[in-house]
Amino acid sequence: MLNKPRNKASEFFKAFLPVLCIEGIQLYTSMVISFGYAFYLIGTIQAENVESFFDNFADKIMNMNYMMFILIAYAVISIPIFIFWYSGFKNDTPLHSGKYTYPSSPEKHIRSLSLKGYSPLLIISLPMLALGMQYVSNYIVSVIAVISPNTIEDYADLMERAGLSTGTLSIPLVLAVVVLGPIAEELALRGVSLGYASRALPFWAANLLQAGLFGLMHLNLVQGLYAFAPGL
Repeated sequence: MLNKPRNKASEFFKAFLPVLCIEGIQLYTSMVISFGYAFYLIGTIQAENVESFFDNFADKIMNMNYMMFILIAYAVISIPIFIFWYSGFKNDTPLHSGKYTYPSSPEKHIRSLSLKGYSPLLIISLPMLALGMQYVSNYIVSVIAVISPNTIEDYADLMERAGLSTGTLSIPLVLAVVVLGPIAEELALRGVSLGYASRALPFWAANLLQAGLFGLMHLNLVQGLYAFAPGL
């Protein structure tokens, strides 16, 4: 039985859905935890007036551990969602679907992300390519620093608030930034977004799209550039 051709435009725009989902989960998680924490503080903080209460509340939610807790909660919610989404996506893709095979692979009968079918030279060259892209990102950031110093200062402030500029790694920071966060983002971008994009575009273009979405998702020019390079 022949498979019904897919609408390429529809598959292309579906590639943006995981990013919108991530932003929505982050917003929802942040709001729920912040409102819950605010109600908790109402009964525990002795404030002279409303302004004093909100000052205390702002100080506490700007704490690095609090922000990492929100990121951990977001990742814990996101990971099962994207595992389910990615699994359903793979099951929806036939083994023999011509140009819509997912993931794009030199051997069209390979369903999973296997190294089979890729030459050793290609596998060895990928880390070198990633390193080269990182150097390119550093060069672009250096140019931005000359053109727009405020952009670099904003990025430095962001890293300082996140606790990434001190060199001290806490357990919440490692869980949020090194373990759980990247797992959720890999499933969303390299899994679902790349899959949808590969149905509408050649692999190189689909990969560029998902890497661009990964950078855009960080909502910061410098951080986005640094995310784009490893996102490839």
